[in-house]
Amino acid sequence: MTRPKSVPCPTRRSLKVWNRPLSERVPHEPAAAAVSVHNLSAGYAQVPVISNVSFELQANERLAVVGPNGAGKSTLLKALVGLLDPMSGEIRIHGHGPCQHICISYVPQRNTLDWHFPITLSDFVMMGRAQRIGPFRRARSHDRKVVHDALSSVELGMLAHHQIEFLSGGQQQRLFIARALAQEAELILFDEPLVGLDVHTHHEVLELISTLHQKQVTVIMSLHDLTLAAAHFDKLLLLKGEVMGFGSPQEVLVEAVLRKAYGSCLHVVPGKDGAFVVHDTACSGGEIPNA
Repeated sequence: MTRPKSVPCPTRRSLKVWNRPLSERVPHEPAAAAVSVHNLSAGYAQVPVISNVSFELQANERLAVVGPNGAGKSTLLKALVGLLDPMSGEIRIHGHGPCQHICISYVPQRNTLDWHFPITLSDFVMMGRAQRIGPFRRARSHDRKVVHDALSSVELGMLAHHQIEFLSGGQQQRLFIARALAQEAELILFDEPLVGLDVHTHHEVLELISTLHQKQVTVIMSLHDLTLAAAHFDKLLLLKGEVMGFGSPQEVLVEAVLRKAYGSCLHVVPGKDGAFVVHDTACSGGEIPNA
């Protein structure tokens, strides 16, 4: 069967979807993968950052996108959510282009948001309901209940009417998750959510993301820590401009694959509880390569 032509989704994606009644928004194709990417190339100013990227992800799977700095992790996520038009190739979300869905939630890096903006947690999470409420319409009691439940599920219910500027880093990430839950997203993309957080908060955020798995949500996250990626995700996509490896952690975190992305500075040491990664700080001027 011939694939339908991809529909470009520039940064005005949300407005395009907003203007359609819910009844007109495309249903998911039952037999289609949650995410299907074929020979995707994307970048900026006609210069590709990623090339010929292909992979498939089924509903409710968790994918960690890993690789060194500049590998194209953020570029891939922006293309998947429809914020960046592909230069070539195809993206399908449940059988259709990304701009034809309201079930996709994108959680950007925390430093892209002005946390001093005067808005309460409740109002911030209500923004996740905007596409379901529709333009020029008021939130209903059902919408307010969804927001309350979402905040409560990430243990921020007591702070619902506080300003977002007083949140810690971990609370900020929980707020993003609450907004995605309020949106009733079925696919959530996280761009480096652990950057700037301490180790304890890393595990706190990852545990919350594990609850999304229980809610049948498909998760794609870019991150640097290969050990955390292996421990918390079903599949890994190792990028360095193109796909270096894709599959289970056991398939990707092998020395032959990692050397393609990181060179000889990164070694895999087998252990009784699984392999772990060792950074050789002596081989690159004493710098630890960002993973």
